[in-house]
Amino acid sequence: MKLVNANKYLKALKSIKLKVVTADKLSKETNIRVDAILDDLSIFDPLLKMFGDSYNLKKFLNQLELYIEQQKALKTSKPKTKKAKKLETNITLKQYLYDRILLAGGFIDRTYEFSKDDYRQIKAICLKELKKEKKK
Repeated sequence: MKLVNANKYLKALKSIKLKVVTADKLSKETNIRVDAILDDLSIFDPLLKMFGDSYNLKKFLNQLELYIEQQKALKTSKPKTKKAKKLETNITLKQYLYDRILLAGGFIDRTYEFSKDDYRQIKAICLKELKKEKKK
């Protein structure tokens, strides 16, 4: 069950003033299909899929709150940082291009598409080679 849907279910179940809330009523409140609701909430009671039409979903309030708390605790993690790839500048431009666009038989692959990483690599190699030429 997605955390977003669980929050929708919890909010709707708390806002509905009726004593008995069926899957149809919850579906109308949350704009989620009945079968999706029954699939999601079946983790609390597996028989829900068979008797979902007349099942009172209000009794899942406590279990739903605990589920949301557990999922939020699991979800708290550090944001991912992008690691810069180490560029290979110890090869020449010819070697790099031949490695990328030559096929096994020695033919040029005209369908090869360069990626952003390829362009960065080529730029780094060209800058290195230009520095070498200036030193001469």
